[in-house]
Amino acid sequence: MEVASACGLDMLELRERNPMQASSYGLGELILAGLNQGARHFIVGLGGNACNDGGAGMLQALGIRLLDDRGEELARGVAIFTHSII
Repeated sequence: MEVASACGLDMLELRERNPMQASSYGLGELILAGLNQGARHFIVGLGGNACNDGGAGMLQALGIRLLDDRGEELARGVAIFTHSII
């Protein structure tokens, strides 16, 4: 699967291109759909995507809870890395 098809630069208007809010959540949704259809192995192409969250959004889409140092769930996007993650 190609990440750009889920969260690519071409899917965003110029005014929407904010690297602090971009998320890999769409990739997680694609993986989840594949898992629900029986897929167990994935090859992921990373070119042309609009996110730089290190896969945090993907994990959130798959049900992983990312928590700050107070135990509160983190929002999507790179801005989450301005908080402590436990």
